[in-house]
Amino acid sequence: MHIKSNGLFSFVLRAFIGVFVRSALLLPLLVAGCGGQKENQVADQAPSVKESSDNSGKNRSAGDDYDNSRENFSLAPLPKNAITGDDKNGDHIRDDVEAFIDKSYKDKEWTRLAVRQAARAIQHQLVWADNEDKATSATADKMRAAECLSLSTDKDHEIIAEILAQTINTEARLEAYFKLHGSISGGYFELASDFRKSCAFDTEGLKP
Repeated sequence: MHIKSNGLFSFVLRAFIGVFVRSALLLPLLVAGCGGQKENQVADQAPSVKESSDNSGKNRSAGDDYDNSRENFSLAPLPKNAITGDDKNGDHIRDDVEAFIDKSYKDKEWTRLAVRQAARAIQHQLVWADNEDKATSATADKMRAAECLSLSTDKDHEIIAEILAQTINTEARLEAYFKLHGSISGGYFELASDFRKSCAFDTEGLKP
């Protein structure tokens, strides 16, 4: 069953999601120094997708209109199920979400790539909502994406809420999002000291 992401439902969903976005981004300030039930996420750790320097991943958007070669990493295929949806180029961003990003943020490359980073992290959050370790890692990656995005716009919270609303467009995905917050409850996250290092793409020569 698909949930339409427009009209009144879209407004309510964005407002609802906005609460979680702000909670996730404020969490480091609330728990810093207080410990947590789960392993601490190192603040200056690079986004997990940067673990591989292999550039064998797909470098084009689904519509083949944008060069994403600054995303210098490879990705193992995600499982095919009701959560993942269509991802023709295997970049871990659903095709419809990718098309929305390319259309909405085409005028500023740093912003577009940072939003892609956030969308990929959100996809991982949903796919691994039942896996505590992977869900926590994906949530840390979303924070890194938000930090990177905040260098190019002061609307980072609103943009991430928009991407969440675009991503959570079915009942199954909404249920996964609820499960996610159970998996990451009690997590310990910190803000990075250098937001540039939070970007999961090559920033050299690119202006925020």
